[in-house]
Amino acid sequence: MKIVIAPGKLAGAIPLPSSKSQTHRALLAASLGHGVSTLRGITLSQDIEATLSCLRALGAGVVDRGNTLEICGIGGRTRALRTGIPQLDCGESGSTLRFLIPIALALLGGGEFTGRGRLMKRPLNPYFQLFERRGIAYRLKDGILRVQGTLSPGRYELPGNVSSQFITGLLFALPLLAGDSELVLTSPLESRDYVKMTLDILEKYGIQLENRADTGFVIPGGQQFEARDWTVERDWSQGAFWYAANFLGGQVELPGLNSASVQGDKEIATDYRRLSQSGAECLSMPRLGSPPGRHGGCPGWNHPPQPRRPTAPKGERPAFLCHPGPQCHGSPGKGGPRLPDHSWRETASRGRNGGLLPGSPHCHDGRRICRLCPKTRDFAGGGMRP
Repeated sequence: MKIVIAPGKLAGAIPLPSSKSQTHRALLAASLGHGVSTLRGITLSQDIEATLSCLRALGAGVVDRGNTLEICGIGGRTRALRTGIPQLDCGESGSTLRFLIPIALALLGGGEFTGRGRLMKRPLNPYFQLFERRGIAYRLKDGILRVQGTLSPGRYELPGNVSSQFITGLLFALPLLAGDSELVLTSPLESRDYVKMTLDILEKYGIQLENRADTGFVIPGGQQFEARDWTVERDWSQGAFWYAANFLGGQVELPGLNSASVQGDKEIATDYRRLSQSGAECLSMPRLGSPPGRHGGCPGWNHPPQPRRPTAPKGERPAFLCHPGPQCHGSPGKGGPRLPDHSWRETASRGRNGGLLPGSPHCHDGRRICRLCPKTRDFAGGGMRP
């Protein structure tokens, strides 16, 4: 096959798929609810299909009407509904597996989980350590995980640096228990945006809990998920490619993006707006959705903006911009995050940390770095319709 790609600027409207992360969570909440929930704007994928298959096995009813799903929730029904534990095929979806392990324990006293590819080799130790402390039996053999026991109310501990999927699974399961529980994070929470998405869905479906920021959550027991009728958001991560095209001169519209979304990837709009500004002005702009007191996108940057070098000389353009932190190339790494002590033109020669590239393409360490030509449009809007 011969494919010819002619140069040109991209233009038109792109229908983005629904957020897969949000869809997983919405399906869980609807399936645990009392009554019938309607989810609109669903984009099916193999991972979403795996979650739907498992939810049917747990007792939820699903009617597929194209991009709309009607879900009859389990509604708090427990192991009395069936004998034995369910067989749950998670396909290749890590989200499906990790979300449903504690939910199956809370509803039916366990489950037998299978998958394809390397799914059953993915880490599950955070759950296994919890099970050992709480007397829940588990066995992983020949690609089949069997868990069986009682998920009882109480104190659950997880490191904050584990995948947010473990935290999400427990946040969905613990409200179903008879008594109150506490989910304690033994180290700072890292996957903050995904946990924020989980909390947003739980709130939509009527679940209440106390969020203790980086230290954990207090979850009252005996709660019920409510039925809801709503539209799943478009996926901001899929929109990132088209923001890049517009930055390079395209005119691509992205209808349906929610500018008030809790999806962390919506920061792409601010990132490209920052790239369109001159160096000093751009570096002083706080990032969209950053926690109070945080400026910039590198881990460890938690200080107010420091005095900046002068704006880039005329004719030079910002390549990419990044607030230096302990994990950034070129950072001092000691004494807290700070700007490297070299001039803008010296930065240009390094090609790092907001470096400025001259008008022609630039080479750094044998790698060719193409210059970007930002326009002055506002990339929070500029051709986009979030």
